[in-house]
Amino acid sequence: MKAQPAYSPELHNELKTALVRLYSDGKTESLSELQSRWPDRYERMIYNLKAGALELPQQRRTYDPNAEVWRRRVIAVLCAWIDNNKLVVESKTQYAKSIACQAANCALFNRIPVSRLSEIYNFYLKRNKTFSAANDIDYNQLKKADDFASAVKKELGFK
Repeated sequence: MKAQPAYSPELHNELKTALVRLYSDGKTESLSELQSRWPDRYERMIYNLKAGALELPQQRRTYDPNAEVWRRRVIAVLCAWIDNNKLVVESKTQYAKSIACQAANCALFNRIPVSRLSEIYNFYLKRNKTFSAANDIDYNQLKKADDFASAVKKELGFK
């Protein structure tokens, strides 16, 4: 009972009585009577209480508009990464979601926490910027630099 969201130590007895009354359909307020006379209802009550306590925090999550913004950013930056690498896929969006799920070690894209979404976004944003900077290099300048280095090596006697 302590794992329930509305638990308060001051209201322990009242909460226990209310639960027993609920699961016995108002027939008793005694937990031991519920267990002895209606064991199936007692088991259902225990199961439901434990199921609520064992619920993962991700399953209790509510809608967060900030998370939706981060999800869209992650999909956009991953689609740009897919385009930069000239990958051919059926659905870029689904492929981007699968990459994000692998990066976050999470089975469902919508269950990825905002903190992890921002990390994935920043990582791939940096990758995309590095890729575009590498593509902006003028290959004629590289050729001139290579020729200059060859000339210097020749003058110094290197092969």
